[in-house]
Amino acid sequence: MSRLGKLFYSHRIGSQNEHWRFLCLIVEKDLFHREISLVRFLGMPIFKYVPQRDNSHVRICGLRVRKDPRQLVVNRLRLWESLGLLQGVSRIVFLFNNTGETSFLLSSLAADPTAKDNTILVCTAPYHRQLTECYAPGFRILEALDLRWVHLVLKEEKLSFQFSGKEVLLPGLCPYFIHFEQAVRNAADGQEEHFFARFQRVQMLDQRKGSLRPHLSADNYLWAQRKLSNNNVREPFVVLSNESFSNEQLPVNFWLNLTHAFKRKGFDVVFNARINMTDNCLGHNFFTTFGESMALVQKARAVVGLRSGWLDLINPVCRQTIAIYTPFRNRGSIAPLSAHKVQKAFSLELLPDHEQNRISEWVIETPEAFDENALIQRIVDSVTQYNQSARSLKNAFIKDWVESPARGARRPSESCIWAASSRRRRR
Repeated sequence: MSRLGKLFYSHRIGSQNEHWRFLCLIVEKDLFHREISLVRFLGMPIFKYVPQRDNSHVRICGLRVRKDPRQLVVNRLRLWESLGLLQGVSRIVFLFNNTGETSFLLSSLAADPTAKDNTILVCTAPYHRQLTECYAPGFRILEALDLRWVHLVLKEEKLSFQFSGKEVLLPGLCPYFIHFEQAVRNAADGQEEHFFARFQRVQMLDQRKGSLRPHLSADNYLWAQRKLSNNNVREPFVVLSNESFSNEQLPVNFWLNLTHAFKRKGFDVVFNARINMTDNCLGHNFFTTFGESMALVQKARAVVGLRSGWLDLINPVCRQTIAIYTPFRNRGSIAPLSAHKVQKAFSLELLPDHEQNRISEWVIETPEAFDENALIQRIVDSVTQYNQSARSLKNAFIKDWVESPARGARRPSESCIWAASSRRRRR
């Protein structure tokens, strides 16, 4: 094209954008999202699409406008369809839930023998892939991390629609949890519906109830053992979980004093925490995947923690669990909930597949003012007494880890598991 012609029209394709120019008008298209990303007139941006992980939006003449979340989902499906990623499936399931509810949903899917061949799972958080590997191994996975925020702005509890003859499901949206906690808050004492029963009734894709026991691989056990060994974790040990998104936090001194109390009784302490902080500075804290943490707790004498979604995962594979219930804090669109109501609605004892787990539950209505020393004494005594009752089975907790791994796991070699303890004995 002549130089004069390029003043009126030009077209080029770059590594990320496709670019058109018509006199004073410039249009750019995002090649990844397959959407118009920028429109300029006389050099001024009159339209701009800003894809963000938690809040995608557009700007029109400088004014910020949130983009229709349904349309963003459809646009992403069109992109995947054009790339041939949706061939041979009849159902597309977006995962928006947190750890516990996601494990329930995946277990339900895994119970359907036909789901693995005709279903694609869309992960909107990095840990969804880990959970899929543990509860629905072999399913096809796509990632859409920038669409995570969609479940916060949709108004439905569960959304489904058809796309090119395929069923698209968006279960477990934010309004579902708002309405559930509101129903729990308004229910009479003893009439609160348990969260697993409600999720199974409202959000499950079918009425099949799959086992909540995870499918752990040999690598999960092997890497859990290596991390215990490399961090010099002594046996016996307990796992403390001091983090929870919804619950009010316990004082820092509680976790410090609880760690001291366990160590005085001869227990080493491992924390399940995302980062090192004052609460867990006296114990071991290292990164584990969900699969590795579920393998690790099978070797622990007990797990003590604030009620969180992680306790849902370890409930079927743990030996002893002590769950502490505090009130749910104000989470913006979700109002607070008393600790008594939280325990009734989220009790671990009402979850299935925990026959081998001894569960104790403690309710603290005022985390800022409770008898800390008494609670610590009762927790340590409970763990000590339960383990003393099985003292005749020397190293039984290690032997069980080798002989009875979680359902679906390949048994790791005994030499790998015993290697670290053998080296310590030789020294």
